[in-house]
Amino acid sequence: GKSYTLRELKKRDDWEEWRRARYTMLNSYHEQGMFSEPMEAPDNANIHHMLWRYLIKMCGTRKARMVCDGSPHQGTITLGHTFANSLDAASERLFWAVVAQKGLTAYGADVSNAFAEAPAPVYPLYMRIDEAYRDWWENCLQRSPIPPQCTVVRVNNAIQGHPESSRLWEKLIDKILRDIGFQPTVHEPC
Repeated sequence: GKSYTLRELKKRDDWEEWRRARYTMLNSYHEQGMFSEPMEAPDNANIHHMLWRYLIKMCGTRKARMVCDGSPHQGTITLGHTFANSLDAASERLFWAVVAQKGLTAYGADVSNAFAEAPAPVYPLYMRIDEAYRDWWENCLQRSPIPPQCTVVRVNNAIQGHPESSRLWEKLIDKILRDIGFQPTVHEPC
């Protein structure tokens, strides 16, 4: 679907639906324990911006996704590995061809906020509190306004947009799949 800027959305008649979509995203992170309580920024902290993307899904649902701005100009300090295995396109085509040729049934699944299920990046990560977070904090959670000196939250889990998150998620899901009896192939370890 088409993506929108915040400026465009605030002019639309359906702005309140978009605002609720932000609440849904932040509520999901809240349930997963993604962020600490608002705090003062520690000295020499690895601080990134909250980055929002807004789009309308094919079914008409308003989707607000908040991720970490992990772009290089943010100064990400990465001490862990960032490489994550991914399925080779030829192997994926072969998988679907075998499923079709043998008349098999293939099942798929999606994990909501998958990265947030994985542990936090190696180096402590903080995100700068933005207007959307403040709005959610006060109007959805019904909490007192965040004091002006509290400008960040610590990120407690992996988060989309951070360079280490793909690898952290892969390690987590690989362990889960192995624990239930799946074994990776040599040529496709993921």
